[in-house]
Amino acid sequence: MNLLVSYKWLKDYVKLKQTPQEFAARLSLSGPSVERIYPQGAALEKIVIGMVKKVKPHPNADKLRIVEADLGGMVREIVCGGSNLAEGQLVAVALPGAKVKWHGEGEPVEIKETKLRGADSYGMICAANEVGLFELYPHAEREVMDLTPTNAKIGTPLAEALKMDDVVFDVEVTSNRPDAYCLTGMAREASAILRAPMTWKGPKMPKAKAGAKLLPLSVELKSKKLCPRYQAIVMRHAKVGPSPAWMKERLASAGVRSINNLVDITNYVRLELGQPMHVFDYDKLSGKKIVVREAAAGEKMKALDGNAYELKAGQLVIADAERPVAVAGVMGGEESGATEKTTNIVFESACFDAVSVRRTARDLNLHSDSSKLYEKGLSTETTKIALERAAELAAELCGAEVASKAIDARAAKYAPLVFPFRPSRAAKLIGVDIPAKEMRGILVALGFKVSANGAKWRVQVPSWRDHDIEGERDLVEEVARVHGYGNLPSVIPEGRLPLAVSDKALVWEDRAKRLLKAWGHVELMTYSFISKDLAAKSDCGVQDMLRVNNPLSEEFEFMRDRLTGSMLKVIAENQEEAVEGRCFELSNVYVPRKGDLPLEAPRLLIASWSRHEDGRDTFAVKGVVEALLEEFGVRGAKIVRGEGNAVWHPGRSATIEVGGAMLGGFGEFHPDFLKRFGIERRVAGVSLDFAMLASLASEAKFYSPIPEFPRVKRDLAFVVERHAEHAAIVEKLRNADPMLKKIELFDVYEVKTLGRDKKSLAYHLEFGADDRTLKAEEVDRVMDVVRARLKEGFEAEIRS
Repeated sequence: MNLLVSYKWLKDYVKLKQTPQEFAARLSLSGPSVERIYPQGAALEKIVIGMVKKVKPHPNADKLRIVEADLGGMVREIVCGGSNLAEGQLVAVALPGAKVKWHGEGEPVEIKETKLRGADSYGMICAANEVGLFELYPHAEREVMDLTPTNAKIGTPLAEALKMDDVVFDVEVTSNRPDAYCLTGMAREASAILRAPMTWKGPKMPKAKAGAKLLPLSVELKSKKLCPRYQAIVMRHAKVGPSPAWMKERLASAGVRSINNLVDITNYVRLELGQPMHVFDYDKLSGKKIVVREAAAGEKMKALDGNAYELKAGQLVIADAERPVAVAGVMGGEESGATEKTTNIVFESACFDAVSVRRTARDLNLHSDSSKLYEKGLSTETTKIALERAAELAAELCGAEVASKAIDARAAKYAPLVFPFRPSRAAKLIGVDIPAKEMRGILVALGFKVSANGAKWRVQVPSWRDHDIEGERDLVEEVARVHGYGNLPSVIPEGRLPLAVSDKALVWEDRAKRLLKAWGHVELMTYSFISKDLAAKSDCGVQDMLRVNNPLSEEFEFMRDRLTGSMLKVIAENQEEAVEGRCFELSNVYVPRKGDLPLEAPRLLIASWSRHEDGRDTFAVKGVVEALLEEFGVRGAKIVRGEGNAVWHPGRSATIEVGGAMLGGFGEFHPDFLKRFGIERRVAGVSLDFAMLASLASEAKFYSPIPEFPRVKRDLAFVVERHAEHAAIVEKLRNADPMLKKIELFDVYEVKTLGRDKKSLAYHLEFGADDRTLKAEEVDRVMDVVRARLKEGFEAEIRS
């Protein structure tokens, strides 16, 4: 979360003497990080206060006029189309070299001395939207910014005249520190880090007029778990209108647009104290009653954004006696919202459950600045001071009077967190000997209450930190960061560095990815969540899959139990750009287990496709499998013809078995299965149980010495039935004779002259002996055995 912080505004709460640059550097070292510094007057360079001396008609344009402008020591003519120009008026004049947004739109353009419709024009008289000040000085179309009420000296730079000598910091606040996402929270940080005294005293709740009749209002908490505290107060005679300039300036510095004084008060309190607020029109609340309850299924409410929302059962709402008037922690309803005609109001200051607000905002796709704060977890103890501040500002800016007691409905009495703290343990964890007195001073400066009793202290956590301080170690971290990590001594490590402990499964996972990338495969990383439609295409039964209770969308409703659908979806989306390719994904799949957590099982899926329709991709993935098994040192793997199913082609697939257990399968995907994804070409794939593969993997290497005696090589070609398998042929010949050392297929072809359903296979055969050089007669004898086995097992016709 990022917060825009006005340095001038911050100085109202803490006494700071540092330059903006010094402040940003110190704060960033020990607290929230300042990412950027925005000097407020920088965009107004070369724009000065001018006075209109005379207004003359333009000779060549009816809508333009020529203005004689006194710029302080010089008078220049400027062509201007402002409809509200008047003699004696103070205006903002952009001199040549200044940059403005033309009609308030687009990128800034540089002003030059030029001619407009034939008349000389020195600079430009600006409208507020052209210099980024429309929020402070709103005006009608074609009107220039009228600065006469400022009584500024002619020729004074505009930034100086408007006292825009402020600097705004863009501060990153980590999500565990919502207490620092406001000006007072930032002031507490600055006070502790810079040792600067806090000057903020807090608000005072205005009192109702003596003898005035109070207006009735009741609050009922029906869901105390989701709303541990709800406070409200009624105020009457509120005059709704524009906010004063100082309020507009402060809101603008934080990036918030001014709307009216009532709405501005709620935004101001949120920025100042970090507590979201809401204001209701009291007269629109039915029964003068507020009920904090869970919505009934199907209830509807029109929100302040103008849209109607249908609520779900369990979503927390603020209701009156008849209907919901706000979605708790998210947004108020339009029907009960304050308008220009509102006179009696109700301020709401409450604490809502973070998870409830986050879930509701996401389900409704309705987010606000308030919901973002509530989602981080707020303290129940900030509501009181926020309500007092809102009432104080309403009395000051709207003339409102307190018309009820401050109602405080809460689930339980607040019990502050208390943790033990050992200074000696803290010094050991930090690694530097920080005096106990300094440790105590840091904790106290941050708002902690310290009870020191010898070596063991008791530290009470301030209410605004009760969501992120969970124990002694968090207190140690507070001491360390405020002391300054940059102040910790730099020491070179001594002794032997410990060896990294490697997870075997991760080591083999990394090796598999490196090998596949080296072999020309692109790694895919797809979501673990899939849609019901993709599950159906993937031949998955959703009733057997894990379903997410609150999915971000229908696309992420189920947790996949296989990788096939995700990969084929990617291939389908890229098939026009990649007519051939190879890819893989090594990720977890999720398998439900009865009475236990789901099984997270790693799976490896490899795919290959090309422009060719001769089945070569099946052989390509088969080669990848064999190479992978060899690199992993897996021995005894057996390839068995697959029977096929809805996913795999019945005649072009196989399974891989090791020791009787199935490691996976490979082959060509079934054409009908591919058509579900809109894929028309043939695609081959490999699916492996990677957990099993990693368990079988071995680093052991086996060495075979180079033969002492030369090997004899012979080639053999023969014709067999088309359905004859290479694996079966190798198995038949493997034990023909001990002298047959190697069998390698090098040619396969089919032609009509061979006969119907026939194919020709050609093999390299290698022979050898460990104690002698073989004679030709010995090799011929083994070749005769090979031929006999081929004829016996496959009715092979030996080719000459």
